[in-house]
Amino acid sequence: MSREVVFLLSDKGYILDFSGPMQVFESANSLLGRKFYNFKFISTNNTNQVSLGSTRVICDDNIYSWQPTKSNTLVIPGGDNFAKGCEEGEIIQWVKKHSVKFDRIASICTASFILAKAGLLNNKPATTHWFYVNELKEKFPEIEVFNNCSYTEDHQGKLFTSAGVSKGIDLALFLLEKDIGVSFSNDVARHIMFTPKPRIYNQYAIPIDYTRLSERMKSILQYIDDNLSTLVNIDSICDNVGLSRRQLSRVFKSELNMSPANYVEYSRFKLSDYKLRFTNMSLLEVSNVAGYSDLNSMRRSIRKRTGLSPSEYRQLYKP
Repeated sequence: MSREVVFLLSDKGYILDFSGPMQVFESANSLLGRKFYNFKFISTNNTNQVSLGSTRVICDDNIYSWQPTKSNTLVIPGGDNFAKGCEEGEIIQWVKKHSVKFDRIASICTASFILAKAGLLNNKPATTHWFYVNELKEKFPEIEVFNNCSYTEDHQGKLFTSAGVSKGIDLALFLLEKDIGVSFSNDVARHIMFTPKPRIYNQYAIPIDYTRLSERMKSILQYIDDNLSTLVNIDSICDNVGLSRRQLSRVFKSELNMSPANYVEYSRFKLSDYKLRFTNMSLLEVSNVAGYSDLNSMRRSIRKRTGLSPSEYRQLYKP
């Protein structure tokens, strides 16, 4: 028994949205020693070829001539056009018309906008690239949009969405897990030297462009990051940087659009994340180094961002 995976490819798509999941399925075939997964590439134009960045992909057919009968999986990689509303209406209509012919449909990154416009995500969970999460929420209030997960699955196990770019690999590994099992999925992840993220995962919800920060702001952040283990409260930051609480809040709001407390909490998480993944420090030691008031505070922080306990989170990254 084999499974067919159909990739719906569009010009200006993100190459990793396509190549990442493709590599997962190809590696599965390699480890199995047979073609468990068969592939079909369908273009959204009538030339049977698409350009993903500077890479040209020759397709088997296109949406104007290929009519699916019954296929296992449809994968739709994302692209800039989808989120910007520049996609052709024919793509949406094709997906809407033929959705019943696929056992499951997976959107990668911004391709969730295609499923949303086709009406397939109404009253269902979904995610997308962090940059477009709020836009997806605003344009489609009937969708339950998540910004803290690698991928989503509806209750019927038919519709899947992933967060940005590399999270398509996480989703492909999850589909592999459902097809063959978690042990084999982990074998494939090791084979491609990829560390899967937890399903519930904060996808860099605080992107900071340090090149645009003032020297004063950089100095404040450096002080916080260097003193997490002894940092007691916001007042201690104010005392060391020579600003009142109100002034400090204004600086953070202006340059980072967040509060000082939010940044401190995020920095504690980043440090504990690193220590859990790359050191053998005990949980209590990690908690102390990151400056949590106690071990339970670190447990709450880790679970809030990953959905896992510190021990469970650490276990994910063990070879």
